[in-house]
Amino acid sequence: MVTPVRDPERMAVRMLPNPFGKEGRGRYREEGGALRFSYWL
Repeated sequence: MVTPVRDPERMAVRMLPNPFGKEGRGRYREEGGALRFSYWL
């Protein structure tokens, strides 16, 4: 995830955990489709 993309001086890259792995459990939920997920930081 890259935030905030419109401000190069504050831009940061954050790796999100694999939604299908152990570290991603409980942090994602399926949003009505097989590959559409929302997540909590």
